[in-house]
Amino acid sequence: YGEFRKLLDKLRGKTEWGLKIYVVNKENLLEAAKKEDEEIVRMKAELSEKPEGVKYFLEKKLGERISEKLNAQLDKYLKDIFEIFLPFSIEKPVINKFLPEGLGDKGREMILNMSYLVPDEKAGEFQGTVRRIHEFYSPKGLWLEYTGPWPPYSFVNHGDKNKNKI
Repeated sequence: YGEFRKLLDKLRGKTEWGLKIYVVNKENLLEAAKKEDEEIVRMKAELSEKPEGVKYFLEKKLGERISEKLNAQLDKYLKDIFEIFLPFSIEKPVINKFLPEGLGDKGREMILNMSYLVPDEKAGEFQGTVRRIHEFYSPKGLWLEYTGPWPPYSFVNHGDKNKNKI
């Protein structure tokens, strides 16, 4: 009873909110990655001056560099977004499973699915922040959306206190 009572006290006045991030426009992500990398710009300029045999290998190397840059760019975006939303949750955010493709994602590639335990008085600010951050990252090819409020079921431990927590 004592443990249950503590849990109820901890959860009182708080709800669970989900944050999902999707890639909706890979071309925009690629363009941002290409513009920000001096090596990619240099390699693209060199392509026109090289003979066909060398051009093939340079194009292959350029493709690899673009892929690396894209992954690094996505990683940076996710870390930045994670840091923005971390203060909203009074518990460590929970990483949720990605939805199977085509189920609720409208054909978009999900790259993050998190749950946050948010005090009720901060719920409006959480929603407004999702909208603002979405407006900022949308032209870059990402889509952010929130779900909730939900009962805080992701923050009730069922025997494994560290399950899915960051």
